[in-house]
Amino acid sequence: MLDPRQQRERLHLADALLLVAHDKYTGKPKVKERTIAFGLAAALLAELILEHKRIVLTPGPRCEIRIVRLDTPHDPLAHEVLNELHVNSTQTLLRTWLEYLALTAYERVGNRMSRTVPPVTEPASARVGVLRKQIRVFVPRDAFTPEWPLVQIRNVVIRGAVINEPDLILAGLIKLVGVEKHMEEDWSDRQKRYLNDCIAHLPPSLGSLLAETSATIGAAAMTQSG
Repeated sequence: MLDPRQQRERLHLADALLLVAHDKYTGKPKVKERTIAFGLAAALLAELILEHKRIVLTPGPRCEIRIVRLDTPHDPLAHEVLNELHVNSTQTLLRTWLEYLALTAYERVGNRMSRTVPPVTEPASARVGVLRKQIRVFVPRDAFTPEWPLVQIRNVVIRGAVINEPDLILAGLIKLVGVEKHMEEDWSDRQKRYLNDCIAHLPPSLGSLLAETSATIGAAAMTQSG
């Protein structure tokens, strides 16, 4: 059992996803950086929906973003994203915003975690891939924090309890990014089905967020391989 004294305040959705999608010791990505970036973009929008209640999504073939409140969120990054949505309010398509936010999501989310008190991560550089490309990474200050979001989800799933919407969105994005094996490593088939069923029964707007993110990741993968 994890020591309660080690538990941090609940991480922002995008922070949790970034930690889960990277090695907890080196900060290196577990899958393609571009795929993670789309997941982080979706997580930033999910924060504005669930945590800050500033936007809603209109589900349907043309899933769009609608701003419902413009007062400043307490989180500076959420405020930045909300302001960008407002300044560019003629562009409302979710798919367009996923592609746009993905361009800077990794750096912005990593910087947010590095500026918390105490910091969750520290910026560093690492070499990845066969070409040893140098990239900027954000290394967790401890190995426990990246595990905690997964532990929270696992504990609820094992009990068969009601899973809250932020955890369902996080679990859905973990699956879409392709790092679910780190979450479901010792789960039974029944537990995996239970989580999938819960994700499938999300409200239509949140289901649309996952569906559009999946489609965006798929389109990017086809473009890259084409």
